[in-house]
Amino acid sequence: MYRYYKIEGGTHVDSLYDYLGPDPIKNPDYKLRDKFREKLRPMLPCYKAAFDRLVEWVEEKKPPPKNQTIPKPTEGDVVNSCPELKKQE
Repeated sequence: MYRYYKIEGGTHVDSLYDYLGPDPIKNPDYKLRDKFREKLRPMLPCYKAAFDRLVEWVEEKKPPPKNQTIPKPTEGDVVNSCPELKKQE
């Protein structure tokens, strides 16, 4: 009675995705953001998608997606969207 979804590149601290460094005002060229963006992705959009699947499971009796790893997108709006969890087949 559970499912496990691993979010590739996910972190517990979404703000690191936009982290500019210790003092971006004094050092505007010192940007860690690109390094973090290569490795990380915001998790909130995937949390929302997983919760939607949970609601469908509980309220609409739809089977939940199987356990899976959600790949890190290579394009698109990763801050506001998550690849849809694969539906149960």
